[in-house]
Amino acid sequence: MNPCLLLSIIFLLDFTSGQHERQPVSDEERHLLVLPGSYGTPPSSRLLPRCPEVCRCYSNIALCSSKNIREIPTRSLPRKVAHLFLERNHIESIPAHIFARHRTLTRISFRSNRISDSGINSRSFIGLKKLKRLDLSQNELTRFPSELPDSLSELQLASNNISEIAANLSSNFFNLTSLYLQENNLTDAGIEPGTFRCFTALKNLNLNSNLLTTFPQDLPTSLNYLRIENNQLTSLPNNIFTSPSQVHHVYLRANQLRDESIPFTVWKNMSNLYFVDISQNQLRTIPRGLSPSLRLILLENNLIEVLHWQSFWGLDNLEQIRLSFNRISQISTDVFGHLSKLRYLNLSYNKLVSVPQNLPRNILRLYLQHNIIYTVPIDAFCDVDSYSFVESKLQIIQLNNNPLDSARIPALAFYCLSSMQVLTF
Repeated sequence: MNPCLLLSIIFLLDFTSGQHERQPVSDEERHLLVLPGSYGTPPSSRLLPRCPEVCRCYSNIALCSSKNIREIPTRSLPRKVAHLFLERNHIESIPAHIFARHRTLTRISFRSNRISDSGINSRSFIGLKKLKRLDLSQNELTRFPSELPDSLSELQLASNNISEIAANLSSNFFNLTSLYLQENNLTDAGIEPGTFRCFTALKNLNLNSNLLTTFPQDLPTSLNYLRIENNQLTSLPNNIFTSPSQVHHVYLRANQLRDESIPFTVWKNMSNLYFVDISQNQLRTIPRGLSPSLRLILLENNLIEVLHWQSFWGLDNLEQIRLSFNRISQISTDVFGHLSKLRYLNLSYNKLVSVPQNLPRNILRLYLQHNIIYTVPIDAFCDVDSYSFVESKLQIIQLNNNPLDSARIPALAFYCLSSMQVLTF
């Protein structure tokens, strides 16, 4: 054997024998080592010798989750730790100055512990001027924490018992871009007027699964994603935003909205609106006044029975329409004809007796399963009156679970479907 190679092997064996004897990196740890939102080369997976006994430390990451610990083990943490995970433990409080020696922290996760309101004080996070992401989800908070670092860009408070957010919060949230408050006990009275005025940079707001019956006021116009699903909303305000907004996704699924509770002016100042979901409500018609910029609309699980010719008037940029699980039995001939950008149309689980006519020629996917369709008009997919042959771009047509009668389907009904990939009866 080459002497140089033998010497290298001996040196390697001697070096590794001096390392901490720890378990191999788990799949969960490998996932955490490539942190969401991080840039550059992923941290090394080599364990560091300086680390609390109950944790594993890699580069600038400390993993202390699921260790049944009751106190934050900061004494032996590496000085330059940036990401600290303390999930699924029994921690009840965050003592003052606990992170005084670890001011490089940019992310801390306390998800699934026992932290209550009294467990956080005005000096719990003092000195953490680089902290960007804080996760306090699945704890025992009843109020919005008032003393948090101004540097935060993401705050997770989901699955607590929070019932109120005061308008006079002590912290300044001018850097916060994402706020997650889903699965709490927020009521209308618990959100004081002007509460969100201090969140001037907020882009993502999640209020899903609370107890709201009216729409929050004074939402920041910086929002991109607004989620208020699975609440008890009975109406929307005349103007959700009183000045031009940057919002492009609005989620209102699973509320108690009716036609008369959505004024025509609701969507005013939403010139960037891209996506709206109003499924699982009590609508009988398509909401009026929607932004012309809209591309995707979801109205599944409502009470819609008829699509009139003006149902989507002015929405020429629509690419997807989802209307499954309604009661639609009548569709005007001109409902979809002007929607030249429409690519996806779902009318499954309704009461249609025939395939809609005058569909856009650029549509790619059509879902009509679970209706009571028994025939296909000769011009449903192909323009038989045209002097020139026009190929349909349809790739998928779902017609299964319908009482189709093959004797009633014209021989030329599908002759132009040269791009067809899936056709089910």
